[in-house]
Amino acid sequence: MDLLDQRIGQLEEALKHRDARIAHLEAYAKELERQKKAEWAEHYVDYEYLKELIDALSNVGGVRERVLSKTDLNERALSMSMNTIVDHGEKVYFQGKTVNNNDFFTALDKEIEKVGSFTTNQVAEIKDMSAKLKSDVQKLFVEPESPDPEVGEEFSAKATQIGEIFIDIEQFVNLNFMAFHKILKKHDKNIPLPCKKFYLAKLHQQQWVKEDYSKAFVLLSKIHTTLRGEVKPPDQDVASSFTSKTQ
Repeated sequence: MDLLDQRIGQLEEALKHRDARIAHLEAYAKELERQKKAEWAEHYVDYEYLKELIDALSNVGGVRERVLSKTDLNERALSMSMNTIVDHGEKVYFQGKTVNNNDFFTALDKEIEKVGSFTTNQVAEIKDMSAKLKSDVQKLFVEPESPDPEVGEEFSAKATQIGEIFIDIEQFVNLNFMAFHKILKKHDKNIPLPCKKFYLAKLHQQQWVKEDYSKAFVLLSKIHTTLRGEVKPPDQDVASSFTSKTQ
């Protein structure tokens, strides 16, 4: 009877931890929705879809009871080419179709590509905006007469606008990276096919993760200072102001 009570206690404790993890993920999902920039909503990682897909895969009968050797796990994590953890003819139905763990990897790769593509396009647009602003400011100070204050204010407002877009992009990148991190952590806790290490390494190699905006902010600060008449116009090359961090 003591052994039975002990086992029941262990199961109850495990359920408490599970419920706590679920509550944490649900709270994060709400926070993610709250912080999203409305007009960019469709470009964020589909956190709910990936989370629900993991839940479907982890609820297969017996999946938690399977015992895999350390070697087996390492080989699967490195290759990412195993067919599925759901074997012996078992099927997982999710949103009206049969899925396996490969479908999770495919969906995850697609979400990473989606976020990266959007970020790359946004950064390209801002580079163009910054280059034009830099050129306009330089032309403003080439004229023999004193710069028109109204034009200076217009350029200053434009620099502020570009800076705000930078901040939005940085927040976009940070929110998506954290979402991917939590999804990978949930996957490895629920499915005996670890992939977190592999995908975190992959994420750190993505240009949208490595991008360094600090020099761009310095350039914008110089433009503001120039427009206040404190220093000469900035001559820093815009492309060099987007140099990526080496990680």
